[in-house]
Amino acid sequence: MTIVQRLLILVGAAIAGLIALAGINYYQMNRVFEAANYGNANSIPSIMLLNHAMEDFSRVRVRGYRAVLSSDPAEIDKIHEETLNYRQKVSRALGDYEKLVSDEQDRKLLEADKALLNEYNRGVDEVFELAKKGQHEHARAILLKNSSGA
Repeated sequence: MTIVQRLLILVGAAIAGLIALAGINYYQMNRVFEAANYGNANSIPSIMLLNHAMEDFSRVRVRGYRAVLSSDPAEIDKIHEETLNYRQKVSRALGDYEKLVSDEQDRKLLEADKALLNEYNRGVDEVFELAKKGQHEHARAILLKNSSGA
C-alpha cells in the first residue's frame, strides 16, 4: 500500500467520522428540542390556564363573603350573578385544561378538582340562598366550613 493510498484511507475515515458525528449531533439536538419544546407546547399553557382558573375561583370565594356581608337582596342578587359568571370562567378554564392533560395521574387530579369544585359550588349556592333570606350567620358558617378544605 502506498503512502497516497494510506492518506486517502485516512482522509476517507476522517470524513466518515465527521459525517457520523454530524448525524449523531443532529439526532441529539432534535431530542433536546422536543423535550424542551414540551414545556412551551404543554406545560406553560397548562400553568396559565390553571392560574386563570385559580384567579376566577378566588373571585367566587370573595363574592360569597360579600353576599354574607350584604343585607340588601338586590345587591346579593347582583353578587350572585357575578359569581355565576366567574364560576363559568373556572369551568371553561378547566375544560380547556382537559385538552392539555399529559398523563393519567394528571387526569385523575383534574377529575378530583372538578368534584371538589362542584361540592364547593353547591355550598356557595346554599350561602346565597341563606343570605337572601337574611340568615347571614348560618351562611357564614357554611362558607367557613367550605373554605376549610380549599
